[in-house]
Amino acid sequence: MSDANVDGPRPSREVSESAAPSLWGSLDDFSRDLWMRSVLNKYIVRSTPTKSLFHYTSPEAFWKMLDGGNIWLTNAAYLNDQEELTYPVRLANEILQEIHAAETNERVQAFLFQVSQSLVTHVAFKSWYIASFSTDGNLLSQWRAYCKTGGYSLGFNGRSLSELLSGPAFYAFSSVVYDENDQTAGIRGVIQRYVSAWHELREKYPTMESMQFNTRLALELLLALTEQLIFIKKLAFHEEQEWRVAKYRAGSDDLSFRERNGTLVPYLVADLRISGRLPLKEIYVSPLGEQELAHHSALEALRAKKYDDPEKLIREPGYRLRF
Repeated sequence: MSDANVDGPRPSREVSESAAPSLWGSLDDFSRDLWMRSVLNKYIVRSTPTKSLFHYTSPEAFWKMLDGGNIWLTNAAYLNDQEELTYPVRLANEILQEIHAAETNERVQAFLFQVSQSLVTHVAFKSWYIASFSTDGNLLSQWRAYCKTGGYSLGFNGRSLSELLSGPAFYAFSSVVYDENDQTAGIRGVIQRYVSAWHELREKYPTMESMQFNTRLALELLLALTEQLIFIKKLAFHEEQEWRVAKYRAGSDDLSFRERNGTLVPYLVADLRISGRLPLKEIYVSPLGEQELAHHSALEALRAKKYDDPEKLIREPGYRLRF
């Protein structure tokens, strides 16, 4: 489902504060109702990490992050593990089907069916961009996955990240949910909230054409669902203790691109600077590659960017790996 199928203006999640008043004035009453329901339930820092959060990365990306003071949010449809995409979509569709079967109102059933038909694996994630962190900065599975020939695990101050990601930039920031009962409860809660909204808004706008009504409300439910789904992973990945930064992006403005395995991958750049530098607390050197040289080059890079006491930031993993 695309916005092209929707009649009437639909506000972008990227609206600047200066543009908001004029955009708000251009909306019809139904769009304003949808917008308020969306804003009140989205783009919040759901919880604040009390410890460091680690981002595993290559030497080249480490330097680019230091040099630019930013991190890259990759389009979620391009995740390496396809199961990360198919599992949450499959779970959401199962719950949609259960609620659909229990619903007695045929018009609500049609609304839920429209959402289910639109919840296709890649389509669901193409407007979301994410960056991943772990609470463990020295995890063997992460070294093997992201630093196969060497690299770094960058430990960010968790509270500082929360503060940076709060506010008008509309980032979602949360720990990943691994427990299936919690996942199911979250998804079910979103769907039921929009079923209630269907009844409230249908009563408020009784003359609105049914297909247009369902399509516009279905788009909002689809967006709310996908925000849940990008924070869901199977229990088998629990050891990663992952946190994610996510951002919804409907257009192509401000996108950058990089090559990976023969595919052009879109990403967004998120500025994470505090006083011109990243809020780093510690940095682990990968157990792969030349640890002594990797340690030295990291120190030189930190010194070049005027980080305070860079020697105190660097950590050794305590073991070496060979492949």
